[in-house]
Amino acid sequence: MATWRTFDATNGLTGGVNAIAEHRDGSLWLGASSGLCRFDGVEFIPQGTQDGLEGLDIWALLLDSRGRLWIGARRDGVFCREGGRYTHYNAADGIAGDIVNCLHEDACGHIWIGTTSGASRWDGAAFTTYGRASGLPHDDVRVICEEPDGALWFGTNGGGAVRL
Repeated sequence: MATWRTFDATNGLTGGVNAIAEHRDGSLWLGASSGLCRFDGVEFIPQGTQDGLEGLDIWALLLDSRGRLWIGARRDGVFCREGGRYTHYNAADGIAGDIVNCLHEDACGHIWIGTTSGASRWDGAAFTTYGRASGLPHDDVRVICEEPDGALWFGTNGGGAVRL
């Protein structure tokens, strides 16, 4: 029988955990309602306190094939951590909306961001946004996944699913 071990504020983890991503070194990134932290197997280490991530309500995490950590926030768009530095993107930069539900990297290395206002694809230089006008049944994109043949599925709230 499995033994469950609980981690909470007594171990240094604050806020409800909404997303988890495993780093290449085996450590874990945890996105919580109180910000981002890293678990090295022993302790929880708050991250981004000097970079505007403290207190951020994180709902999605993605470690991409290049080793970048993508952080989706509930009201603040997306942050990309690369080489210890954070870059912030929001609706003013071209993503569909600032309320991020999910993140996905496709087989071509494009980063997909599902928001309550549609989906956006980052190709490394610019965002392309998709919504109802592009064929999504609803703008509130909750989940994105990919089939082995490269077809993408978008699950939406209140509008079903669509295959691209």
